[in-house]
Amino acid sequence: MSKFGRRKKENTYFGYRVPYENTSIERAIQGYLKKLNIPFRTQIPIRGKPDIMVGEKILIFADGCYFHHCSLCFPGKRGRYRDKWITKELESRGYVVLRFWEHEINHNLKKVMKTICEKIEEIYGDRYVNKK
Repeated sequence: MSKFGRRKKENTYFGYRVPYENTSIERAIQGYLKKLNIPFRTQIPIRGKPDIMVGEKILIFADGCYFHHCSLCFPGKRGRYRDKWITKELESRGYVVLRFWEHEINHNLKKVMKTICEKIEEIYGDRYVNKK
């Protein structure tokens, strides 16, 4: 196959490889979930392609600040309409959608995980969350 063959699941931006799946922020959440022995699936083929799914109801999106136009990191940029629309659509189907910004995950992973664990416990009880 030539060097111009099929593209992998990545894009390039200013010469850098930009992965679509298993980004560093997704891996940080996945690692913490594994550490807590909470079962999850990744890259679910439903609208919006959630990064992580816990059980059958909880969908977790790890939004990169640049590509999802974080107003804190990139003031003046607007473009969250698609994300809001996807969240509304999924919630109308009975899913619980949790979205976290890249800077939240990078700077306060424990708080992010506390929010995730509280939601898991609220929906599933002690079935997934270990109290150690």
